[in-house]
Amino acid sequence: MKIKTLVTLYAIVLLLAAGVAVAKFIQNKEESTATRFERGYKPFSDLSSGEIEEIDLKGADQTATIKIIDGKWVVANRENYPANVQNLQNLIRTINDITVAQSLEAGESFNPRFGMDSSSSDPAMHGTTVTLKKVDGSVITRLQLGKEVKSNENEDPMAAMMSGGGGGGGGASGRFIRLSDDPESVYVINDAMTEAQSNPAEWLVSDFIKIANITSISLSPAGKLDEVAWSVTRPNSTGTFTLDGDVQAGKEIDATALSALNNVFGYANFEDVVSAKAAEGLMNTSQTQRALITTADGFRYQLDITPKGAAGTKNYLMTVSVSADIVKERTKPEGEDSDIAKQADADYAKKVKVGEEKLAFEKSLEGRIFEVTEFTVQPLMKKREEFYAVKVPPISTTPTNNYNQPRVTSPPVMFPGTGQ
Repeated sequence: MKIKTLVTLYAIVLLLAAGVAVAKFIQNKEESTATRFERGYKPFSDLSSGEIEEIDLKGADQTATIKIIDGKWVVANRENYPANVQNLQNLIRTINDITVAQSLEAGESFNPRFGMDSSSSDPAMHGTTVTLKKVDGSVITRLQLGKEVKSNENEDPMAAMMSGGGGGGGGASGRFIRLSDDPESVYVINDAMTEAQSNPAEWLVSDFIKIANITSISLSPAGKLDEVAWSVTRPNSTGTFTLDGDVQAGKEIDATALSALNNVFGYANFEDVVSAKAAEGLMNTSQTQRALITTADGFRYQLDITPKGAAGTKNYLMTVSVSADIVKERTKPEGEDSDIAKQADADYAKKVKVGEEKLAFEKSLEGRIFEVTEFTVQPLMKKREEFYAVKVPPISTTPTNNYNQPRVTSPPVMFPGTGQ
């Protein structure tokens, strides 16, 4: 073999070896930048709920801060109103169970594509940042939540990344997240994490006043809290309300409007808790009306209700004051059998306990300003004349006398050719 040929072959071998070396180098480099977690991994399985003292959820325009104060979970940016512990437990349990479904190498420059754009004012594009903290304020972990991933996109997360709203058909079955200790990776997880709400109102205990067995209601005119615009009473909790005072001439009581008062605030809820400072710009006290409600159980409610002065809403702001006379001893009928008396006393003691617990809870609402919907107060916020209807005259049942009316007689019928 000629020397020139040998040199050529040797050069080819060297080039092939160099190519293999470069390929291995590139492969090793890619492997060194691969995502930390693979499919099926649970990054928060070792998270201990006992060490969590604060949870912050930051969205585009709202932030919910839930923390432990004096041993109780409260919503800090709602003046430490009690938090819904069940919702918190659900969130922590969901974080514990997060499982990686897909992993993607993507630095923070890709955040807008995954719905994690912290500069965006659009909640759908901004995403939510969840931060768990210890009692000393140190961060346990932080995760960014991006777009939801639809069920038909789990096999192709890039399709969801490129889509504007998380994809087409199918329900949300996952979500893009980025972990604070892995800034070069984005993961598709197995849960949409709908519990992670940045609206503080979503974390408030929803229990509210429940007014039952009403026997009287009065409402003041706007801005005149010590006067009475109208009042209704009934002899017991199942009777029919009577509107106090005279009825306008030509009008009668609208029974439907009165019956709507039977269960007012019987199933009431509130939308949010408003701070005193925030309420200053929302309340026009010249429009405040005071409702006084008493019940057959001895409860008395004073509700000061003001239209919320915010654009685009018909909601109201309301304060609550409650008192009650709970009779702790039942009246025993003369000659009552001892066995019957024993059971009756036990039943009455339970009733007293329920009443005391109800009073204690509802008094804990005093001093707060609640936002309620128009629907909640609508049966109550009426003018006196709205309880009237136009009086319809009764239909006469007396038969009409037609005996004196002139009678019309038809001429006789003549048959042709008969003269008759």
